[in-house]
Amino acid sequence: MILNPPKDLKVLKELVEKYIKNPPVEDEIKVIEGKKRIFYMSFYRESDDLPRDWKPDESYMNTDRMEYHKHDLIASIIWSDAEPQKEYNVYDKNKEGKVIKRMHFIEDQLVE
Repeated sequence: MILNPPKDLKVLKELVEKYIKNPPVEDEIKVIEGKKRIFYMSFYRESDDLPRDWKPDESYMNTDRMEYHKHDLIASIIWSDAEPQKEYNVYDKNKEGKVIKRMHFIEDQLVE
């Protein structure tokens, strides 16, 4: 979760890029020889539906998982061992989760 995300989407991209460099994600997942890994990370904003102390709920009558909060998704990164280029998507959304602006990067190159 990113508290007080920057409005400038290029700055937001740089912020998530710094996160994946420290701590390095690759060190936390065991490498299996001959297998390729795909990494996908999502970053969310704080909201009324997704407060900073949010915890998943798997109770019998009430299920609340992170994937149910896509309207608060503000950035994502995807990359794999097979293709080392990282792809970034960053979003500026209104309070209801409607995308106002989206930027897509491959490494540092903005892609339209």
